[in-house]
Amino acid sequence: MHFFPHLPENEIKILKELNVQNINELFSDISSQNINPELKIPEGMSELEVDRLLSSKALKNNISNVLSFAGAGIYPHYVPSVIDEISGRGEYYTAYTPYQPEVSQGTLQTIYEFQSYICALTGLDVANASMYDGATALAEACLLALANKKGKKIILSAGVHPEYKKVIQTYLSCTDAEIEEVGLNEHGTTDISKLKTILDKDTAAVVISNPNFFGNIENEYNEFLNLKNEFGFIFIGSVNPVAQFVLKNSKHYGFDVVTGEGQPLGMYQSFGGPCLGFFAASSKYARKMPGRIVGLTTDADGKDCFVLTLQAREQHIRRDKATSNICSNQALCASRATMYMSLLGKTGMQNLAAVNLKKSRRLLSILEKYGFKKVFSAEFFNEFTVSHNQAEDIYNKLLQKDIVLGVKLSDFHGGSYNDKLLVCCTENFLDEDFERLEKSLKEVIK
Repeated sequence: MHFFPHLPENEIKILKELNVQNINELFSDISSQNINPELKIPEGMSELEVDRLLSSKALKNNISNVLSFAGAGIYPHYVPSVIDEISGRGEYYTAYTPYQPEVSQGTLQTIYEFQSYICALTGLDVANASMYDGATALAEACLLALANKKGKKIILSAGVHPEYKKVIQTYLSCTDAEIEEVGLNEHGTTDISKLKTILDKDTAAVVISNPNFFGNIENEYNEFLNLKNEFGFIFIGSVNPVAQFVLKNSKHYGFDVVTGEGQPLGMYQSFGGPCLGFFAASSKYARKMPGRIVGLTTDADGKDCFVLTLQAREQHIRRDKATSNICSNQALCASRATMYMSLLGKTGMQNLAAVNLKKSRRLLSILEKYGFKKVFSAEFFNEFTVSHNQAEDIYNKLLQKDIVLGVKLSDFHGGSYNDKLLVCCTENFLDEDFERLEKSLKEVIK
């Protein structure tokens, strides 16, 4: 029996959003010779022969040496091979939500260590057992603010990731919350003067990203602290975990809740997922946090053991009383992040962040040689915004050379950003990569 998950009217909306006429057009780039689901394997072949046959078919794929400087939330960090080796072991690879804590001590210990690392990373008191991704973690933080404050207004900085904003709008669409946005100043950070004009006692939360979507570092933390003390809102930050090792502690900024995307901590880009959201908060908000928290206690024999605590938040409670509807956690991704941070250690993570700073500035200097201009004056981490009057043309010509020069900001913010690119550089790029980019720029810019 065939199952169609979408109604015809839903298909029309999806096709319109993708700017295609019909379903078949989605597959127009694939040769009709290669979409036959039958592998046509002759009977009686040995495993070795089947392996050779399938390998020969796989060679038809066009695997090119793509050099990508695209970030915008998912970053090209190097993943040490030991992460794959350890996380691929059965005791980690099959980990899921531990419904029987007494027989899931290994999984619980790993999650407990993950929480401990996130608390150390953010400087906040308590962290949960992981979220789906950075976007949903930030949306859950907004729900926490609404549950803890009488106000209904959520103020988002224009520096928050555009896709995160959409997720927040979806999450809050079933509430009576009001979402307002405060713009950026000429430096590319949240405009404090404009923020003051829309703040009032009905404000439940102010949300910023640090670094923000454009790569800029928010540094007006004294101003935010003063406003938080005056209006009593919950201050929420969405942060890059690697950047935390070169910025001031998140608690120093005055954040009550810190969320973020954990993909840079040992996960591949993988076309955008699976990802890993983390969520940390001050202890006074522990009982309102979404998801699960793993705690350390002692058993009847006095031995250390791990337990699920503060569980009355999802499937253990009536839905209308639950803190959140999240009932799972990214256990495997959280395990990889734990392995990554423990293997690098504090010094290793600091060195990693420093290399990201250094190499991103090297990339900027190369682009400036070829007419690109840095758009904002604020300091940046490993991502920055540049403009060029031939940006679209240069971008497309570099694509033909298998080089992705960041992401086009017009895809996120429309026509006013047609000449602007958001470019990312991490430790993953070597001297030969910079030389290849510079050589290609010489060829495409006349």
